[in-house]
Amino acid sequence: MSVDNELKRQILSLAANLGIVRDSDPWAFVLNQISLHFSVRHSWDLSRISRMPLQNLLDLMQGEDPTNEIINPNHDVYFSSDFSVVVWQGQQHFFNRTQAQVVELLYHESKKGTVGLHQDSIGQKLQSCNNRFRLFHVFRNKNGKMHSLWNVMIVRVEPGIYALRLNSNEAGMTNQVLSETVAGI
Repeated sequence: MSVDNELKRQILSLAANLGIVRDSDPWAFVLNQISLHFSVRHSWDLSRISRMPLQNLLDLMQGEDPTNEIINPNHDVYFSSDFSVVVWQGQQHFFNRTQAQVVELLYHESKKGTVGLHQDSIGQKLQSCNNRFRLFHVFRNKNGKMHSLWNVMIVRVEPGIYALRLNSNEAGMTNQVLSETVAGI
């Protein structure tokens, strides 16, 4: 089997798993359906997919797979593609939709190399109507109990500024050390 045929088979399999196509659909139809998927879900031009190399298309499809995980460089923390599930120190933790959006924002911020985001910025990005948005409210349940990863993975680095601690081996790192990192920027 040629490399292109193997890539097409993998792309078809992922598209079928995502419910975009059936395993028996012809390749031209598969490409059209994938293009339509990215057009609707990500506002892409319909012809963009057909111009992509197959390996890039496979990578994109793997990113759409909810069972695929986004892995940090330290390989300590694993996120589902929609950030609703995280594996931290071998245990699964779940986030509601708003919590997952916050974790995703903080994750992407950490990938830029910055330390964190101010809770006001997070509130604006979440389109919160509360002009006194406080991040801890997002991670507190109705009984007042905080999410198990609050102050463990989601940490305050300065008053009002929060970040993700992506390396679970750093669980003993204090906020003072993180504050010194912020001060040095």
